[in-house]
Amino acid sequence: MAKKIFGILTDSEIAEENGELIDKIKKSIEEADCEVRILPRINNMTSESAMDAFKNFEVDAYIFAGAFGRKESVSELRQKSIEALSEEERHELEQVVEILDNNLLNYYFQPIVSAETGHIFAFEALMRARKYADSINPVKILKYSEILGRLGDVERLTFLNVAELIDENLDFIKDRLIFINSIPGARLLPDDYVDIESALIDHAQNVVVEITEQTEADEATLRAIKRRYELIGIGLALDDYGTGYSNVMNLLQYMPSYVKIDRSLLQEIDKYPKKQRFVKELIDFCKDNNILSLAEGVETWRELRMVVRMGVDLIQGYYTAHPSPNIIREIDSDIRREILRYRDEYNVGKKQPVYIADDTGRVNLSSISKSNYSCILIGKDERESNDITVSGTHNLKTKAHVEIYASYKGKLTLENAHLSCAQGKSCVELGENCDVTLVLIGDNRFDKGGIMVPESSKLTIIGPGNLNIALDGQSTYGIGNNLESGNGELIFNQDGFIDIDVKGNSGVAIGSGNGGNIRINKGKYNLIVNCGYGVGIGSHYNDISVDIEESEIEIALAVTKGVGIGSIKSNCDVKTKNASIKCNCEGTEVSCIGSIEGDKADIEFSDASIYLDIRGDYIVGAGSVKGGTNYNQDRATLRVKGSGSHALAYGGLSSNTMIHISDSDTSVDLMTACQKDTMAPEENIIIKHGKNRFSINGYPYFHNVDYGEYR
Repeated sequence: MAKKIFGILTDSEIAEENGELIDKIKKSIEEADCEVRILPRINNMTSESAMDAFKNFEVDAYIFAGAFGRKESVSELRQKSIEALSEEERHELEQVVEILDNNLLNYYFQPIVSAETGHIFAFEALMRARKYADSINPVKILKYSEILGRLGDVERLTFLNVAELIDENLDFIKDRLIFINSIPGARLLPDDYVDIESALIDHAQNVVVEITEQTEADEATLRAIKRRYELIGIGLALDDYGTGYSNVMNLLQYMPSYVKIDRSLLQEIDKYPKKQRFVKELIDFCKDNNILSLAEGVETWRELRMVVRMGVDLIQGYYTAHPSPNIIREIDSDIRREILRYRDEYNVGKKQPVYIADDTGRVNLSSISKSNYSCILIGKDERESNDITVSGTHNLKTKAHVEIYASYKGKLTLENAHLSCAQGKSCVELGENCDVTLVLIGDNRFDKGGIMVPESSKLTIIGPGNLNIALDGQSTYGIGNNLESGNGELIFNQDGFIDIDVKGNSGVAIGSGNGGNIRINKGKYNLIVNCGYGVGIGSHYNDISVDIEESEIEIALAVTKGVGIGSIKSNCDVKTKNASIKCNCEGTEVSCIGSIEGDKADIEFSDASIYLDIRGDYIVGAGSVKGGTNYNQDRATLRVKGSGSHALAYGGLSSNTMIHISDSDTSVDLMTACQKDTMAPEENIIIKHGKNRFSINGYPYFHNVDYGEYR
């Protein structure tokens, strides 16, 4: 790393009186392995003449040795400032001295949110007093530190403390950024610069330094700060843009990675066209120059909507999230969805009207369509009854979707409702901690999106009606959640049909990426999954538990890798009782009911009818392709038919398979290079009573049966 360059600028009078002090400063800088440049002396130095002098020299930091033409020394000026304080202020000053002397500083983290995704992009570390917090706020810390000449201590402590907090919270921070404020006018010793850079260099990819141009005299300071941090790969944010001396020329000069638009420009921006024009031009300028724009101090939904619709990149303010002593994972889900609605308006270039369900409890889709509403909000306001009916007609297709606010508990009835949404969205989206009963009446249809149920929520489906969901996208889900998340509790108690057609690169008809509890107690289901990686009912990545009773389920699965019911990557527990399942599966690696890569698949059929048609390479009727299987079948009908190079009826490639079959009607007919229907050794197979017929490659195949005529 190149040596840091410090410039020492003196006025003639001070240089003559304090030559020994300047020599000591020079020696201290050189001992820190930094370079020193003694700049030409100036008679009766002023701030303006000092800045003029520095424009001619490239330095990383500078030290003034002078009182800017005044007779009083700096210490005398500070003493006068202290003497002018009231008794209460002097007491506060003493408290600040104690805070600085003992490093009694804490830091709160305020989320900076992506306007594109609604997820947390970064955090700003905001200083707080660990002691005397009720009386000493950040403004007072800075006020008294400046009087004491100790802004450098605040700067040093802040950078070192936040670097330590990053170390302690890497698992929460991950690839997100931490914005740290650099104090204008703070003067640091060479050793301090070395300590700060040493602390930050390992986290350079996680750190952004905020700089503020409050006066024209800051120009040299900002240039030095920019050069110093860019050398170690730390990004810069220009703070409070729109105040002081900030202008487009300065943006071009400093070319920060981020520009924070000051709160003064955003306050009630929805009411002031001049503010809107200025901010829009600034956002467009940032986009043209690869700078991310950040709206700082957003405090109302109107301000949020305005800046997101203008195309701002990032949002920070009390409306999206308050500062917190803990690093949070996500902002409030309702606020995130609100951001996404406004982002959709920005993307399509027009306002997306929102309808808020009122006390009438009934939403007429014909009126919604005529008024061009794109979103129906439920649970936003307190109402006497939380029950809502959304009704349409058989031939009426709308462009509206339903969003349910967090903590809503109530009944949503869909009556001949035809809903649709943007690609990658949901036709019905539950907020966090909801408990929703969905009543189906008549024929309902969803296009491009299904029903999102976050992990903290619960969905129960009832009613005599039907629901058809048509999906086609890169990553899709029917009822449950996306492939990066888990689903809440899903309970199916309806009498009608649920048809889900999943197309795309990856998808799941009922379930999610990370799984959750699924109970299917009633109803009829037709699930079609045509994906590279697909699941009919269950999970892509995590353990899954599925209970099925009194239902009729048909699954057609055409995938590269996938399962009809179960988990692709992890363990599964599937229990079926008094139900009928027909599963037609084909692909490279497929399990009709079970897992592909899970260590264990627990499968139980009781008083059930199971029909499995399998075709592929590594393909299993019931079990884990690469793990162990515990298979139990009692008083059930099982038909397994198919072909494949490694086609098996029970369990997968592992011999760690246990099979218990009793009082059942079983028929297996496979064409397979494995020459058998299971890799389980015969001692792991127990078959009692019933009718049992096994055929491999056109020839009868026999297992030991305790008793009975059929072998």
